[in-house]
Amino acid sequence: MEAKKLIKLSGKLKTKNFTSCLIKNTDLIFTDLENWVIVKNQCPGMEDAVYEDRKVFLQLLCAGESTANLGSTEVEKFPLFKTEDLHYLGKLGPEDMKKIRTAQDFICSDPLRPVMNGVFFNAGELCAANAHYLYWKRMGLEFNLSFIVPFKTLELLDGEGWSISVGEKYVVFDSFYYTVVGTLIEGRYPAYQMVIPKNYLVTWKFSCKEVYSILEGLR
Repeated sequence: MEAKKLIKLSGKLKTKNFTSCLIKNTDLIFTDLENWVIVKNQCPGMEDAVYEDRKVFLQLLCAGESTANLGSTEVEKFPLFKTEDLHYLGKLGPEDMKKIRTAQDFICSDPLRPVMNGVFFNAGELCAANAHYLYWKRMGLEFNLSFIVPFKTLELLDGEGWSISVGEKYVVFDSFYYTVVGTLIEGRYPAYQMVIPKNYLVTWKFSCKEVYSILEGLR
C-alpha cells in the first residue's frame, strides 16, 4: 500500500485512548478499540511487536527508516477483536459499493438514536435514515441476515473488490490490500418498510443534479 494511503487510513482511526499499532505475522494492525484495520504483508521480515507511537512508527516505516529505537510492549497486550464464527455473505460489486457510499450521506448522527448511526443491512437490502430523509436500496448481493454497520467502519472502505462476512458481534470487510473489522451496532432498527409506499399513483421525474443540489443545501 502507498505511504500516503497508509497514513490517511490510520488517521481515520484517531483515538485519545489508544495510539499504538501491532505487527503480527508481517501484517500491520491499528485500532480505535471499535474498529480494526489489518494491512496485509506491510512489514515483511519484521518480528511481531507493538509500537506505542503509531504516528511516528508509520512515518519512519513509510520513509524506509529504522524503527528499532521506538521501543515496544508485549504483543499479547494489544487489544484485538475476539475470534468468532463468521458467515461469508459474498463479494460486493461496484454497484453495491456505490449504494453503500450513498447511504452514508443519510446516516443519523444523533447520539440518542444509536441504532440509526449506521447502515442497516437487511436480507439483501440496505437502509439509512436521519430525521428528514430515508435511503433504501435493494442490493445485488443476496443474504438472509440483518445487522447494523457503523458509519466509521464503512468510512474505512476505499476502492472496490471487497467481500463481506458477519458474525454475532463483528462485521469483516476484506480486500486484496487490507481487512476492516468493525463492531456491529446492537439494537433493533426502526421498521423502515412502513414508510415505503406500496402503490404509486403519480410518477414524477427529477433531474439528479437538481435533487442533489437541493439535498446539499439542506445539510
